[in-house]
Amino acid sequence: MKSEKLNVTLSGDFFNNNFTMFSVNLSFDNFSFGIFLTAEQTQMAVDYDDAFEPVLELKNVLSDAGIAYVQKIEIDQEDEDGVERFLNDYSNVDEEPWSEVNTIALKDTNTEAPQGGNIIIESQSGHVFEISSNQKLPHFHQCPFPPKRDEMAVLAFSSFSREWESESLRLRQIRIHVQSR
Repeated sequence: MKSEKLNVTLSGDFFNNNFTMFSVNLSFDNFSFGIFLTAEQTQMAVDYDDAFEPVLELKNVLSDAGIAYVQKIEIDQEDEDGVERFLNDYSNVDEEPWSEVNTIALKDTNTEAPQGGNIIIESQSGHVFEISSNQKLPHFHQCPFPPKRDEMAVLAFSSFSREWESESLRLRQIRIHVQSR
């Protein structure tokens, strides 16, 4: 049985032997969802002296929910000093989950607003990642309808875990709860 994984692509610049991340792209099959980090999230890399701190909780949510993924790095601008070593160490890294498939809760921080508020993603054991409401909507290739906000979240997270079995594709559903905060 062959297993397909979610791609988590971390994008940023690499100058003076430091990676400064500014966005994350989650992709699987014909689905792609871009997340631009907020200034506060980007600052976490400096505060914790760890380039990956801004997305640590997102990675924890995925692993806690039983979602295997491949971490990829895209460098937009670079000074070439150490970039090759950095990519060899941190790009195309397979990350296995530490638990079985679990529930991920999606919470809208402002259900009263027509566009909603920020989206809080939370795993069962309490890992939390916040996506700013100033984000682009996910891009669904060949999607016959524009999904509503709640449908978009369910489509996004139910698409992440697939397995090949013989020649047919079987989708393992990840249960999603959309709640108000």
